[in-house]
Amino acid sequence: MFAQPTTIYTLAGALLAAFCILGAFDGFYFHLYRFQLHKVPSARTEHIIHSVRALVFAPIAVLMFVLNSGGILLYIGIAAVIVDQVLEYFDIMLERDARLPLGGVPGTETVLHVFASSAKFAAIACIIASKPIDAYALSSPLMLEPSLPIELQALGSAFAAATLIGGIYSFVLMKPTSFFATRKPHHKPITYVYGGHKVISLDQSSCRD
Repeated sequence: MFAQPTTIYTLAGALLAAFCILGAFDGFYFHLYRFQLHKVPSARTEHIIHSVRALVFAPIAVLMFVLNSGGILLYIGIAAVIVDQVLEYFDIMLERDARLPLGGVPGTETVLHVFASSAKFAAIACIIASKPIDAYALSSPLMLEPSLPIELQALGSAFAAATLIGGIYSFVLMKPTSFFATRKPHHKPITYVYGGHKVISLDQSSCRD
């Protein structure tokens, strides 16, 4: 164990709460309301990454903040964190070009991303630091004693449920059946307005949801 559990659990809970608030604002306001990324052809891949990350957050929340996991379960949680990190890397790499038709990524959203990511990884680091060395052995019990504080479990459970629902909702917004629909292409330029920004498409079918 690298730190005293009581203090570090309190800090982890505060950081997780901060991430939840910042992440929810970023997702609902910037992604779904202001820019409506699910409707913008150039941002479709970015939106898919956001949706997948939301689903990946669910096991991270359960294995890091709800269960006092050890052994194989702990490594599954760490693997989920790594998967999220890889997805975030691709998100950052794609984001600039994906948002060009919308005028780019606002500075306020970039700052929000930095603070949200910092809070998330700091919260996870706190939990990892609270584990005893034996918890990292593959032979370690899957569930360590004592259990995590009930307040942290409640916050982690709420986060897991909310992000799971949010991820599913994000996919529903995309109406995946449209991927397989056969449409006659239209070559007349069509102008759409998302969040006050004009997006021009040469193929009407590619912009229709």
